[in-house]
Amino acid sequence: MSGSSNVAVWMAFGVRAGTIPDEGDWVEVSEWLHVDAGSVAIECTSGRTNSLGAITPGTAKFRLVNTDRRFDPRYAAGPYYGNLVNGVPVRIVAGYDPGGDSTYGITTFGSVFYDSAVTAEVRWTGVLDSGWPQDLTAFDPVIDVECVDTLGLMHRTPAPETAYAVELAGSAYAPDAHWKLGADGWIDALTGARARHTSGLVSAEPLIDGGDSSFQSDNLIGNGIVEVGPHATTTPFAVAFAVRLTEQPTGWVWLYNQVADNGVQQLAVGVHPTEGLHVVMSRTGSSPEKLTYEYGGVFLGVGAAHHIAVVFPVGSDPAANFVRVWVDGALMTQTVGHAAFSGGASTTTKVTTLSGNVDSVAVWSSSISSLSFVPLMAWAGAFFPTLGTAARRGWANQRLDQRLANIARGQNLPIAYAATFDTSGTVTQQAYRKSEPLQLLKTIEDTEQGRISADRNGLLQFAGRGWAWNAVKSTTLQATFSDDPTTLSAGTACEMESDGTVITDRADEIVNVASVNSTYGRQQTARDQSSIDLYGERPLTLTGLLHDSDRKSLSIAEWYVYSRATPTPRVEQLTFDVASNYAVLGPLAQTIEEGWLIKVHKEARLDCDGSAIGSDVEVVGHVTSVKNRWTRTRWLVTLTIDSTRAGKTWFTWGTSTWGGSSGWAY
Repeated sequence: MSGSSNVAVWMAFGVRAGTIPDEGDWVEVSEWLHVDAGSVAIECTSGRTNSLGAITPGTAKFRLVNTDRRFDPRYAAGPYYGNLVNGVPVRIVAGYDPGGDSTYGITTFGSVFYDSAVTAEVRWTGVLDSGWPQDLTAFDPVIDVECVDTLGLMHRTPAPETAYAVELAGSAYAPDAHWKLGADGWIDALTGARARHTSGLVSAEPLIDGGDSSFQSDNLIGNGIVEVGPHATTTPFAVAFAVRLTEQPTGWVWLYNQVADNGVQQLAVGVHPTEGLHVVMSRTGSSPEKLTYEYGGVFLGVGAAHHIAVVFPVGSDPAANFVRVWVDGALMTQTVGHAAFSGGASTTTKVTTLSGNVDSVAVWSSSISSLSFVPLMAWAGAFFPTLGTAARRGWANQRLDQRLANIARGQNLPIAYAATFDTSGTVTQQAYRKSEPLQLLKTIEDTEQGRISADRNGLLQFAGRGWAWNAVKSTTLQATFSDDPTTLSAGTACEMESDGTVITDRADEIVNVASVNSTYGRQQTARDQSSIDLYGERPLTLTGLLHDSDRKSLSIAEWYVYSRATPTPRVEQLTFDVASNYAVLGPLAQTIEEGWLIKVHKEARLDCDGSAIGSDVEVVGHVTSVKNRWTRTRWLVTLTIDSTRAGKTWFTWGTSTWGGSSGWAY
């Protein structure tokens, strides 16, 4: 049969992991692939073989010849020296040519270009994960390269600590210092400035939603709970922190205090039981004058956590400028713009005792010092409402697609932003809580009953819970595989490898007792007694989901029992050789991904007399995993196909019969 396969490996040396390389960053390394006559030269996988299983990162592996030491990170004369690090982006580009070499199944390694006669597509994208191991004793040095896709990269990248930390780091102007207050008197400062508690500390409940414990100071007086300094009062300045009062003060309480090296107070944020919230600035000079900016009617109640942010645009003359204050993300109105301070005492003297706690102090100085009034206020007006919401609510009430994008952003993975997320999901999420990254994604996936994956271009993808009956490639057959010579000769089906197709009824994926609860909800259970009588109890338990009602927990439990109470046929593996029909299988092999709808038809076996033994077997289901393997003579593709969502009849208003066998989709 005429035709040939083409495959090439490219790397983007000098591009950090998680970044989408420009086309000019890619360097082809196919010339150095180690290809044995009978072995697999390149292999890549994606998806998961168990539809109930954990999210599984995709992998790729191949061998590079290293005779000239070009892949040795210690060889200074090598062409990639200085860029041979873990995390180098990798992509595998696959092509086919129906009119190529007449030799059956010839594979060309390399020379797959987008502008060539060969139809080429990116088949897999990820990052190198094995380092560059050097066998110093080998006569013919080679390097075994192992790679992971975006899910693997996320797995190896710590999940964000809090939603607050993600928003703080993602600002156009990152803070010069951020102190998550701890038990030590002196806190590490990124800038060398000092930040300290002025009294003893005891553990307290966290003020930042989802964060670690903040700290409460007993009998804290005078300089305030946090002291920071110094700052040049001739440049713009901003500060943000969280606070909770455990008792109303009897007089002035300073929550934040900033002092110069000479002890002169520069800025303080204070509260008073009857006068409310004040910001106090110092007029510069030999005899600094304290000026107060009053926010009438702004009082911090007892027990609730609040987020406070202050911006002082320019500092040489505080009376000529406007201090802006946001409380819980809302801009406050000044009632007194710059009156002489009348609190009866300096901010650096004993005033009254603070009963409360402060957390997560962030300071901006040099990073925003070049901003004029208008852009500074534009930044603050957009950023501090977002930061205040993250502090108090931790991304609560987000859709799954929004949560997923924010997690990737917190992991500093811009590759995720190029994906087009399905926004059909309407399940809102509870506040973010850090956990192991892939388990975090699985909890999000289970809450939505959607699908999270990495596509062949390395982009993070989310399909909402309606993907199986809404997405075009999940509802329309993309290919039929058959061993029926009639259908094959008619050109309506593709040939399977005779020794590579396994169809089973997965008893381990039966679910007839499902128990589901959300983080703060009660356990909801659904049962199918007829299935229990046949197969015994096959339980499934999902805990800690992120939706906001017990009704949703019950709906998920009912969905599992409806869809899995009886065994569903599954194609454990279906293998085909692209060379058997380049015209049909070439485009399919290049682009097939999780979720595609596939039909598999197996003819009944024939007895010696030609009569059929049993009946034909036919499975229609969705692809859950894809494996590609290239040798010198073959391009083999192996699929796992699950029929759980494909073989159900859904209730349709105006068509279905009430009390019939049609199911309800969650």
